[in-house]
Amino acid sequence: MDVTARVDPARVDEITAQVDTSAHDTVLYARKDMRLTRTGTTTLAYGEDHVTYMVSGTGIEIVGTDPVTVASAACRLTREALRGRLVAAGWVLLHASAVVRDGRAAVAFGTKGSGKTAVALQLATATGGALLANDRVFARADDTGTVTVLPWPAAAAIGFGLLDAAGWYDAVATARDELHPSTISAVLDALATRDRTPIHQGSRELKPQLYPDQLTSLLGIPLATSGIVDVALFPSVNATSNPDLGGGGRMVGADDTFSGQEEDRYPNVFGLRTPEPDHARAAVFAALNALPKLTATLGHDIRANTDVLRKLD
Repeated sequence: MDVTARVDPARVDEITAQVDTSAHDTVLYARKDMRLTRTGTTTLAYGEDHVTYMVSGTGIEIVGTDPVTVASAACRLTREALRGRLVAAGWVLLHASAVVRDGRAAVAFGTKGSGKTAVALQLATATGGALLANDRVFARADDTGTVTVLPWPAAAAIGFGLLDAAGWYDAVATARDELHPSTISAVLDALATRDRTPIHQGSRELKPQLYPDQLTSLLGIPLATSGIVDVALFPSVNATSNPDLGGGGRMVGADDTFSGQEEDRYPNVFGLRTPEPDHARAAVFAALNALPKLTATLGHDIRANTDVLRKLD
């Protein structure tokens, strides 16, 4: 499936008019309203960001008025199309982070806010490993029970506290104008004044969003493209905890995949996402649950965390 993307205001007006003059629905997509209409196998849509979409069985056309928003939309839908092909080949998308060293991957599982990204970034730094994924990872089990993992390229959200404690804050603040466009203005303003106070919107912390390559250029962490899983980690972060590794991690299962609320930010309005076969999921879960499992408790002392995480090297 070909994906084309360009800036063309006249084409934006054309597709917008087609949607508005047809029977259409309004959905919430990327936290903004999107209007869409379907004719046969073709879906036409446009959003509040003035990006339009034409998606059919033969290709995807994305047109907008701003190069950055067009590029973001093109990356998003290209990734979804590739996800569909990987799912068809037996891959499963897991809610996890992963670090690879010498081809072997440690995969961290947990709910939102459990510390998956924090443990992955600190583990990579502590062991000289490479980050494969910070929140989502593709996994597939073969007939021998070996689990291979691949990255899901996405922006990495890293809080001010970790950036400051790890010595990364100044580099990110200096590069604030080059961060991923999903970084909101309040975060950029704080970086401009070197304000390290965490910013919250309700219970949600607003964080700088780094492009994958900026993990290397700004934080000095290399990236990995694949790995063979040899341990499952279950992290937690607590300011008053003493860092520790322990046994007895829980079983990996359906709660470690994506469905429902986890996918609601980008609902499957274009039909690019296909269900993962039950047998593929079951094979991945069984293979992962046969591997060693460790709990990883981290505190806010980076040096103490590093001493503990090096035991995984």
